[in-house]
Amino acid sequence: MSDKRGELRTAFRARIVLKHPEVGEYEVATRDMSNTGLFLVWVEPLDLKVGDTITVQTLDIEDAPIISALIVRVETGGFAVTYVFDE
Repeated sequence: MSDKRGELRTAFRARIVLKHPEVGEYEVATRDMSNTGLFLVWVEPLDLKVGDTITVQTLDIEDAPIISALIVRVETGGFAVTYVFDE
């Protein structure tokens, strides 16, 4: 099986708050990151699906930026997002 991800992923642990307009606000953790996105792990599955847009913000840095992200993959233990930046 080939890996379709084009970016190098780095193991990275951080606490993240995610917000979704219908699902609400939750604290999750990162598993890894790349230049274009994150993999987020959850304790209990959330009602999120591929194509949903969320915002993410690290809780480990004071006044960290809030970043929009698009869910691109959902697995048993979490989900992958790609950053969405306004041009």
